[in-house]
Amino acid sequence: MSTVTPFETSKKPERIGSIDAVRGTAMPFVCLAHFSSVYLLNAGVGEVANYLSFVSKIASPTFVVVSGMVVGLLVTTHPSEFHNLRIKLFDRGLYSVRNLIRAGIW
Repeated sequence: MSTVTPFETSKKPERIGSIDAVRGTAMPFVCLAHFSSVYLLNAGVGEVANYLSFVSKIASPTFVVVSGMVVGLLVTTHPSEFHNLRIKLFDRGLYSVRNLIRAGIW
């Protein structure tokens, strides 16, 4: 007699490996873009900081473009769920703005 665990019955959404790979590659470069110049300039390694800052400038636009492509892909593959996706993304945006206001950044 075999038992069925909840993990076997739950349906996982299919992921596209290439999109995950591009986003995963862009994330460390986004971190480099935001923090390398501050930390490395303070450490006295200005040439390395300038190089890393230059190389990582493509990271944020890449991350935004890929995220936009994912939204477009979700809209075309699941058009009936677009309303829920739109509400979820709008809610995330409001949450981010609220945190920026609370932190005194905006």
